[in-house]
Amino acid sequence: MEWTMKIFLEAKNSTLIRNIILLFILLNVAFFFVSHITINNRFEEVLEQSMNQQQEVVEDFFSYPENIINILAQNKDLPIFREDDRFLRNEILSLFESIIVPDYRISNIYYVSQDKKVISFFSIDPSINLTEKSWYIKTLEGKTQYNWVSHKSEFSNADVISCLRKITDKYNTPIGIV
Repeated sequence: MEWTMKIFLEAKNSTLIRNIILLFILLNVAFFFVSHITINNRFEEVLEQSMNQQQEVVEDFFSYPENIINILAQNKDLPIFREDDRFLRNEILSLFESIIVPDYRISNIYYVSQDKKVISFFSIDPSINLTEKSWYIKTLEGKTQYNWVSHKSEFSNADVISCLRKITDKYNTPIGIV
């Protein structure tokens, strides 16, 4: 009888130990999945916040030059610019200087009319016809207000990104770009 009782107790203890081990394993699996889901949810939240912040940075990056271009496009002196009018030239260059000097990211500001008149903060080779450049043509013919172009600068020969805007007269006829 003692022997049967011993086997019974060992079997009962063995089942109990097996159940405890099984319960321990199931709890660990449950904790793993709960923590895994929690970590993934937190990661997705942080990723979404980061993406939203990055999008705001990109939007700010693009809106800043567009705001400057809008200010320049509203300038009444650009459409009437004549190369022989020193006073008007100095007024326009003073405006360009007030924008370009405090901001190292802007490498140049210029206006190019359809009749090939150019006024630029930094000088450009007069033999270059900017009205034949693809960025000039695309901007004048484009349907959008702005044209962002990556190209080789005619001023510094460096790779640049330009924000260009079509300038129109009071009849909405294109007369140049800034």
